[in-house]
Amino acid sequence: MRLLFLILFVLVTTNIYSQGLVFDNDLYQKRILLKRDRSDKYPKSFSLKAYAPYVFAQQNSTCVAHAIAVARTIAFAYNRKLTDIKVVSANVFSPHWVYFRNKQLGDDNCSKGLNLENAINDLIVHGIPRLVSVEYKEYYPFTKTVLCNYYPDSYNNDTNEALKYKIDEVYRINDLDGIKLALSKGMPIVVGMLIPDSFTKSNSKLWIPTANDNLENSFGHSMVIVGYDDNAYGGSVEIMNSWGVNWGDHGFIRIKYSDFLKFTLGAYGFFEQFSLGSNHIIAKDTSYSKDLKLSKSIDLKSKSLYSKHLKDFEPSVK
Repeated sequence: MRLLFLILFVLVTTNIYSQGLVFDNDLYQKRILLKRDRSDKYPKSFSLKAYAPYVFAQQNSTCVAHAIAVARTIAFAYNRKLTDIKVVSANVFSPHWVYFRNKQLGDDNCSKGLNLENAINDLIVHGIPRLVSVEYKEYYPFTKTVLCNYYPDSYNNDTNEALKYKIDEVYRINDLDGIKLALSKGMPIVVGMLIPDSFTKSNSKLWIPTANDNLENSFGHSMVIVGYDDNAYGGSVEIMNSWGVNWGDHGFIRIKYSDFLKFTLGAYGFFEQFSLGSNHIIAKDTSYSKDLKLSKSIDLKSKSLYSKHLKDFEPSVK
């Protein structure tokens, strides 16, 4: 995987600008690497899917914000053994907080995407509030009103809440062993990938690249790895996307190890140091999570819109 990363970086240079993901390899390489100790062992399969919230349907180029919010939610749920999807979704964190704080100047319609490294560092230092404190109940995904160029009046309160939910560390992962180690230790993984046309049109459990797929005509996208299985399809990872439940396998998809390595830019393991004495509050009112589930009725115009990403996107480097 290290060699594949190196080859890929030579092809695309330092930064990848796209419909959602800005990937900075220089900053990525400076991040702490997750290393395997001699005593570390991991099973042939492991999954954090049971700790995932409802699948989001992102609006505009907000994949990085959604991936970070979902990964933070899964880490929170895993450490507190929350597996009821209604309870997990009642504790889901806010994508808009991530995007609003880290967007580029002049990005008034959430179209320029985020620098993944910057957004992760902001999470480590400043944390993240819950979606119920920010988007609920006047904004998407609960209504058709999408937050982008402004923030609700709750910003000061949300800033204080966010500090309670900082992530303790985010590790750089540069091979499959690291993927397996991180997941088996309860770390959801945010991944940056180059996505070809066939991926946007996936409607099955497994994505199989076509002969026409290549790195040059792909766009950057960020998602969450929730599991791996050495036996499924000859070895595969399972990814949770933010394109709604009408894409892939109800919003999830498996990718064979070899294909995953070919199209991956970088991966990040989200580690939370949890103790029973922490001041985190578990939201038990699941009434709004029901609204979140129902919000899939105002889902993106999935496949046609995702294909439009490729039609409109011209890769550029800086």
